[in-house]
Amino acid sequence: MRASILIFFFWCSLCKVALASKRKYFLKKSSVFGTLSRRGGRKKMASEQLSAADTMLAGALARVVAQGVLHPLDVVRTRRQVKDLRGSVYEFRAMAYGLSPQLLLSGPAGAIQFTTVDLVRTELAKYFSAVGASDSFGSRMLIQLLAAALGASAAATVRVPQEVLKQGIMAQLYPNTFSATHSIWTTQGWRGFYNGLRPTLLRDVLWNSLSFTIFKLLDEIFSPSAVTTTSTQGEDSASSTPKGRIVAQYWRGIVAGALAALLTHPLDVFKTRVMTTAIPPRNIFELVQSDGIFVLSKGLVPRLFYLGPLASLVLATNEVIASFLLSRKQQQH
Repeated sequence: MRASILIFFFWCSLCKVALASKRKYFLKKSSVFGTLSRRGGRKKMASEQLSAADTMLAGALARVVAQGVLHPLDVVRTRRQVKDLRGSVYEFRAMAYGLSPQLLLSGPAGAIQFTTVDLVRTELAKYFSAVGASDSFGSRMLIQLLAAALGASAAATVRVPQEVLKQGIMAQLYPNTFSATHSIWTTQGWRGFYNGLRPTLLRDVLWNSLSFTIFKLLDEIFSPSAVTTTSTQGEDSASSTPKGRIVAQYWRGIVAGALAALLTHPLDVFKTRVMTTAIPPRNIFELVQSDGIFVLSKGLVPRLFYLGPLASLVLATNEVIASFLLSRKQQQH
């Protein structure tokens, strides 16, 4: 528990730098995404303009903030899915179970994911531009889908060990992170940290691809046009104010995350059983045959309440941090 608190404050100290100028940032007339450049007929989002180092920082901080804040919901979701759980699902002290690996590994996972997304998105944009299709709606959505899928795949190198450790602690298979790490290493070796790799990878790729693409789709549909709408006094319209844009982005993230969670939930249940059962089911059909069809809905409500805000916090917070980093660079120049 003390280790979890120390890790939490470590990441909070990094977040403090990004949020120190929050008041000044909100008073700017620019969009919530900072000063956005134009590509074709649309504005580029702040995250698309960052350097590789800033992309890593923004992605890491966004993931830590999101998973740290929503950790109790992740605990409830996992404990609802575990078979033969000892104690109550909603036991108060259990809400901190698995917090250490959650906070420790969410930063690297976020950094890897967003850096990969940015790299793939840039290269695919160059390709589509070369064939004259970079500005079409379909090509933009395809780019986002493929970038999100590959980003999730790369992040799985960290995400799977994170899931194995935190879910083992949440399910009370291990008392703490050190015990979990030692037990898995001595009994299974490094392969033990990738137990459930395939269902986790499939779930993460599908969820990230869907949530990321739905988020970008909603942004394309509902964002103000590239030409800023102004009132007769020449001021920005209310829908384009920084605070209004932030609220809109967070709601779009919630919708995207919840829809993606609903579609991928059966895989999440199967993945949890693989990671927390001594003799895991070989596939989803075996799980249904053993526990009934309704087993696939276990933990759905807390997962919706977890992944809706998670997608919102990760995607929208990443844009807010990216905007802040861009504005700082512009001030320095």
